[in-house]
Amino acid sequence: MSRSGQPPDLKKYMDKKLQIKLNANRVVIGTLRGFDQFMNLVVDNTVEVNGDERNDIGMVSHSLPCGSHRNLGFILSRRLRRTPRFSDMAQQISKKRKFVADGVFLAELNEMLTRELGEDGFAGVEIRVTPMRTEIIIRATRTQNVLGEKGRRIRELTSVAQKRFNFPDDSVELYAEKVMNRGLCAVAQAESLRYKLLGGLAVRRACYGVLRFVMESGAKGCESVLFFPRSL
Repeated sequence: MSRSGQPPDLKKYMDKKLQIKLNANRVVIGTLRGFDQFMNLVVDNTVEVNGDERNDIGMVSHSLPCGSHRNLGFILSRRLRRTPRFSDMAQQISKKRKFVADGVFLAELNEMLTRELGEDGFAGVEIRVTPMRTEIIIRATRTQNVLGEKGRRIRELTSVAQKRFNFPDDSVELYAEKVMNRGLCAVAQAESLRYKLLGGLAVRRACYGVLRFVMESGAKGCESVLFFPRSL
């Protein structure tokens, strides 16, 4: 295999006698009859040499080097897969850890914003990472309440997120994005149903109210599934 990673062109060595070095420093000499892109070789009239080691691999003369030898006849030489290096394995592990860390960060951030902005129609969050900073886009049905008076609340949320997740100064920015049709946003309607139930509204009436609003907003269908603790 060449240093560039591409297999060498063996067409010019077809039907010629080659000296081939195998694993465990074994050397064979034979006539090349075939090969493929994976460096699997078909060698005929093969002789294994157990004498003075020769490192040159290519076309050789018909005379055998000094030392003992044995006839092997027709053989098929297969190239073994490269054993993964420790650095490759470490890189794969680091990627897995990054995916896990990103998932944990998104879950904790979503939980924090749900607790803070549930009453303001919080409908999800999107994270965009740029070379300069991390942008967190908050989707909500009432963006004015998310921003607060003169942007005070969004700045407070930015400071909380920066301290909570150990962001460097001025490396994270929060934005508010309005949900255009809140009737078609499942997260927003789930939060609306939750607050109706917490407010003491009857379960059937609260569910029917949410379903009716969703269908009036243009949905093709809707299903509401509630789970209650056994103690209730």
